[in-house]
Amino acid sequence: MVRNSSMSYAFKQIRDAQTLEAAQSYLEEIWSESTHVAILESWEFSDEVSSSIAHYQELDRQHDGPTDLTDILIVAHLVAKFLRNEADSELQLDNVPASQHLDVSAENFITVLQESEEHISSLRRALGA
Repeated sequence: MVRNSSMSYAFKQIRDAQTLEAAQSYLEEIWSESTHVAILESWEFSDEVSSSIAHYQELDRQHDGPTDLTDILIVAHLVAKFLRNEADSELQLDNVPASQHLDVSAENFITVLQESEEHISSLRRALGA
């Protein structure tokens, strides 16, 4: 009952938000790491997937061994933030251990993005963005 009441309140807050950004901001406030993990565990995702999602914002994460899913999610999250203009004006990958595991740099991504700019713009127009 408590859970249903809190969900109803959350949905009301989202519905009453004046902009999509306000709704997204509210969701980010209430959505915690433990919520991610609980949902993934209840849907019986593997421990590796649950752990990777729980740690995708740990930019200073160090580990031995080969590249793993968490490394990929960390870099993907940084690139997504950069593309949405939420990050600094420069893509900050060079000091992130995950990007070193993947052997990628900001320069690599910028080059690929510049080469793909026409295709990306075409996709955005097709999707109405």
